Amino acid sequence: MMADDDLNGLDLPEFGFLPFDLYVIAKWNPASLSTTQQKKQLVEEWIQLGKYGRRQYLGAIPLPEEIPNNVPQNLLSPRERAHNGQIERTLFIRTWYGDYNDPASQEKADVDYAHLVEVISTEYGEMRLMIDEFFIFDDKEQFSSSSSILSTQSSDVEFSDGVAIPTPGCIPSYVLTALMHCPDQIDGSRIENLGAFPPAEEVEDWQMLLVLVADRKACEEGWVLHLAINHRGQVLPFRIRDGADWVSVSCGNWSDGQQLRENTLNPEEDVELYMDRGGSGWN
Repeated sequence: MMADDDLNGLDLPEFGFLPFDLYVIAKWNPASLSTTQQKKQLVEEWIQLGKYGRRQYLGAIPLPEEIPNNVPQNLLSPRERAHNGQIERTLFIRTWYGDYNDPASQEKADVDYAHLVEVISTEYGEMRLMIDEFFIFDDKEQFSSSSSILSTQSSDVEFSDGVAIPTPGCIPSYVLTALMHCPDQIDGSRIENLGAFPPAEEVEDWQMLLVLVADRKACEEGWVLHLAINHRGQVLPFRIRDGADWVSVSCGNWSDGQQLRENTLNPEEDVELYMDRGGSGWN
């Protein structure tokens, strides 16, 4: 990741400009949890509000003349503020870093991940030319499957031997952790035409983000997990695993507006489909 002072030419929004800023001002409780704990709680609440719940903060609430002194204005770093809500709608998250107590396994995981990135990058030369570097999350302390055991909304185990097993309707902890760096990414920071919103029941099945997960199966076998995330941060039922050399195609299709659900006739079915084209995950 880049240093905070490297904003890639992006403007640095003042505190109060971002929709999440307004939510923090409205909800911050200085007598509650630690700053880190409360930030996580507020981000999760913010995501769970959904598109209709968040719309009142999309420019509709005026910034108070004075921001209370006890409201922190640095929950997001300058770099995070600059990127938060930008046009990118793909998150790439590494979750496999090897066995927690096995240095050899961790070293192999790093080699395998480097190989995965190399194959994914074949079309573009570098993965950051395909996905904005800010949205490529590779941080062992934050995203390791060994430190991320349970999903945020249920007792379902998120990983089995390093392989992600996402539960439809839940917010995976690694997705929530990524969104803590860019809480407005699920909607964007721009004011929308609120009158054009579809009925709430239709929004539930809309894909708002594409999350690519580099778990153990992806790193070792090339099968990258593709998750469609709705407006509440929840995993939609239909998921795919596609070969590493097809990830650039997936990103291109998503950028062109193609949702994962368009790969099946039964998008409501809880299934993880391998896009097997007669080869392995590497070809």
